[in-house]
Amino acid sequence: MSDKKKSIDRSKAVFSVRNKIFVNKKFQLKFILKAAIPLLLFNLLIGIGILVFFRIFEKSLGGIHSAEKLGPILAKKIAASFANSAEMFNYIESMGIILLAIIIILAFIYIFAVFLFFSHKVAGPIARFKKILEALLAGDLTTRFKLRKKDQFHETAEKANEMIISLHDRLKRIDQFNGFTLQSLQEMKDTVSKDNEKNIEKIEDLSMSISQLINEFKLNK
Repeated sequence: MSDKKKSIDRSKAVFSVRNKIFVNKKFQLKFILKAAIPLLLFNLLIGIGILVFFRIFEKSLGGIHSAEKLGPILAKKIAASFANSAEMFNYIESMGIILLAIIIILAFIYIFAVFLFFSHKVAGPIARFKKILEALLAGDLTTRFKLRKKDQFHETAEKANEMIISLHDRLKRIDQFNGFTLQSLQEMKDTVSKDNEKNIEKIEDLSMSISQLINEFKLNK
């Protein structure tokens, strides 16, 4: 496959991911449900509160009345509570503003709590990934991604650990083979001519350079 075709395939794959609504269906559905259920409960509590308010108000009227009798009763209660219509409407406006402010504050508290909870489940792993990546950049291949049970990105962490383990094992094998090569070269130096000995020394220098490069990685705890 040509480099141009590979590039086109990669571009198609990226475009496909960007245009998918559900990139990680399990994670996204879980996030939506955990955010939506508390929101439904919040709205349900507000609805129950309004219902209770009207039930209490109904009882304060002294029981069930016909529509014809209800008007005079309400008028009597309003007349007893307010001096004029302006005072009544000012009271209703003030209560409306207070109720709206309470709903806004409760909604803010809810949104803050939900996003704090979910951001913690996401920000924690991201901080951990950053720390592990810094260790990997320093050459430490003994480090592993470890997340809490309820954190997100467990599958990503598992794949990353598989990659680190694979790289660690390959470097260990290269180091072992390089050690065998050095040992064999040292044994050969005693049985070859001076000219060939110089060639062996050059190969030995290259092998030592490989050892130095491998030693830049931490392979053992």
